[in-house]
Amino acid sequence: MEIKTVAVIGGGLTGRQIALNSAIYPYEVYLVDNNPAVLEAVRQWAEQYLAGRIAKGRMTEEQVAGIKARFHVVESMEEAMKNADLVIEAVVEREDEKHAVLKQAAELGHAVATNNLGVHYQRGLIVEQDYAKAAELYLRAAHTGDMIAQFNIACLYENGNGVPKDEQQAFYWFKQAADQGDAGACYETAVRYRDGLGTEANAKQAFHYMQAAANEDYTPAFCNLGGMYKIGFGTRK
Repeated sequence: MEIKTVAVIGGGLTGRQIALNSAIYPYEVYLVDNNPAVLEAVRQWAEQYLAGRIAKGRMTEEQVAGIKARFHVVESMEEAMKNADLVIEAVVEREDEKHAVLKQAAELGHAVATNNLGVHYQRGLIVEQDYAKAAELYLRAAHTGDMIAQFNIACLYENGNGVPKDEQQAFYWFKQAADQGDAGACYETAVRYRDGLGTEANAKQAFHYMQAAANEDYTPAFCNLGGMYKIGFGTRK
C-alpha cells in the first residue's frame, strides 16, 4: 500500500518531530492531541523551526510553504484519521492513556488500532483479560485485511480461546495472513497442509508455504524444509 497521508497521535516532543519530519519528506500529515495548549505549542514550535531553516539557508521559502500546506494540527481524532494510510501513536508513556487512544482509534475503524486493542484484552493489559473480546476485535480487523490480526485470530481458533476451537477457521486465517507474507503464518499454513489440519493434506502446498517461511528467515522452517527435500515431500528428492 502506498503511504500518502500520516496521522500522528500525540503532540509531545516525539510526536511533533515525527509529524514535521513526515511533512518534510513529504507526506500529508495530521497531528492530533486532546490538549489544546499542546496543539498551540506544536504550531508555534513548527513555525519557529521552519523560520530557522530559512534563516540558515537550509530551506527556501517555497519549500517551507509546501511543508506548511502538508502539516495539519487538528483537534479531532476523526479528522486526523479519516484519510490516514499510516497512524503513529506517540502519546505519553502511560498505558491507560495509550489504551484510551487505541479504543478511540478502533471505534473510528482503524484496523491496526483494533488489532492492538485486541492484544490488550488478550493479555489483560490495563483491562481485565477477555479472550472473547479479543477475538471480536481481531476478527473485525482481520476482515479488513490486517495481516497481524489474521494471524492472531487464527491462534485463538487453534487453541479455542474466546472462540470455539476450530481447525478449519484456524487454517483459513493462517492462510490469509500467509498469502500476505507473514512468515509465521506461512509456517503454520505449511504444517496444516502437511498434516491435513483444517484442510486436505497437500504435499506441494506444504512445501510451497514452508519454503516461503524459510525465505523470510523463519527459523523453525529450515529444519522442516530440509526434511522435505530429504524425502522428496512436495518436491524432488
